[in-house]
Amino acid sequence: MLLLLLSACGHFAPTLAPELPFEERMIDAAGMARAFPSDRVKDRKGWATDLRTVFAAHEIEPTNGNTCAVVAALEQESGYAPDPAVPGIGGMIDTWIAEKQASMGKLPGWAFGQGLRAVLDAKAKGQEKSFYERLRAAKSERDVDVTFREFVAFHRSKLPAPLRTAEEAAQIVGLDLDDFNPITTAGCLQVKVDFAEDHAREHGTDRALVRDQLYTREGCLHYGVVRLLDWDAGYDKPLYRFADYNAGLYASRNAAFQEQVAALSGVKLALDGDLLRYNEGGRPASEPSQTLTAVLNVATTNALDLPEGRVRRDLSKEKKRAFEETDTWKAIRALYQAKTKKEPVYARLPDVTLDSIKLQGNKTTAWFATNVDRRYQACLARLKAK
Repeated sequence: MLLLLLSACGHFAPTLAPELPFEERMIDAAGMARAFPSDRVKDRKGWATDLRTVFAAHEIEPTNGNTCAVVAALEQESGYAPDPAVPGIGGMIDTWIAEKQASMGKLPGWAFGQGLRAVLDAKAKGQEKSFYERLRAAKSERDVDVTFREFVAFHRSKLPAPLRTAEEAAQIVGLDLDDFNPITTAGCLQVKVDFAEDHAREHGTDRALVRDQLYTREGCLHYGVVRLLDWDAGYDKPLYRFADYNAGLYASRNAAFQEQVAALSGVKLALDGDLLRYNEGGRPASEPSQTLTAVLNVATTNALDLPEGRVRRDLSKEKKRAFEETDTWKAIRALYQAKTKKEPVYARLPDVTLDSIKLQGNKTTAWFATNVDRRYQACLARLKAK
């Protein structure tokens, strides 16, 4: 009888839910402050408070993993500085001038024909130093950014008609004079400025305010968290999200797709995560990319029902999760599995070399992602140790 009773009790015993992995567990305010290293951050409570506010605003769960992802990116990108100093940034200006002169000199109607270096010798009202001297004396990215914006505003006021002609010519090829600003990523999370400006415009914020917002703790966290966490992907590890933060949304997923297309076509492709060509302003170009051409060749060779128009439309979704629902994505992966007898991987680190006046030496997206991931693991270890 006792055995029957015990058996019955066991039958009705409640089933305990499995414990969540540590990364997915919620973190309280004190824990979030501990995530910031005490030897690197003085105002840990302040950073944690701002981060919790941003998480709440974007309905992002305050988990150990999400917190450490942001902390790791902060440490890698700026060392927790809203306006990070960049050693030697002033000395890099001459290189930037040389690189931009050719492009600017081709724009009709403005004084760049005499050389970018020459027009930088002008002085703004109330300034003792020329724009060039101020750029050379810069200590931080904000110094360069503000000086360049004042430089453009100065010449717009002095030469409005020629500038209009120049800007109209630039916009034909997808450029704006503001696109020549040497500071393309800014703030404590080094957010891509064009991404932040697009996000601001979509949410009713004045685009002109974005650059200054990025040099505040609240602003850089706001745009940085959106860029890092506020989008869905099927990655099995944060390493790929870190890579995408650097190389572009879904770059790791797209690089794996390119690798499969390369294997099927026999064509060596740049596994950079860009399925289409883009101009300097970040807009899709009409010229077909190597990946597009290779996909069309695979479709023709293997009699896939993928007409060019459909492939182009499908690849145009490369910056969205919806690309995985397209005929092109499904057909290429199915063909790869049939031909190779291997399960197609979802993601790989993209092969991208980083190009910025703020970086020295040859740096890549893989270098960036692995460094952030190392810091991410160290953050989790701090939280586990308590």
